[in-house]
Amino acid sequence: MKKSFKTVLVTLFVAISSWVSAQYNIVGEWIEVEGKDTSTFTFHKNGFVSINAPVDDLHIIGEGFDLEGFNACAKYTAQTNGKICKANIYVILVDMDSAIAMVAPALIEFIDANTIKMALNMEHEEMGDLSAEMLEKLRPKDFTDPEETVILKRYIKK
Repeated sequence: MKKSFKTVLVTLFVAISSWVSAQYNIVGEWIEVEGKDTSTFTFHKNGFVSINAPVDDLHIIGEGFDLEGFNACAKYTAQTNGKICKANIYVILVDMDSAIAMVAPALIEFIDANTIKMALNMEHEEMGDLSAEMLEKLRPKDFTDPEETVILKRYIKK
């Protein structure tokens, strides 16, 4: 009896964890919904990220783009804990032994499965591969700064 109860508990925990993971998954294309901006963020399954922000003249194509004459790529890491996700976006210079040119720490909150609020810090002076402590120091703590925060909706093809 005890063994079957443990099995049921483990199965239930795995099922709930899988449901929460599927519910709050950052992978996909996200479109800014406020203002007149048409910015998009695409978090690819393979760890690359693409950002298109026409207003800021920012066009980052995850797997390869030109950054001031250098071949570059953009990758991300994400740690999700329920509705909160801590992500880091890395711009990597492929021509320079994959040196990290920039890291943008982000705080993401899932409003629902298809809407996120994201605060992104791209305005710091730190360069290169940053320690976990430095990333946490630079990561936005909340969503109060309108210059750093955007609301994005998941693009769902019809």
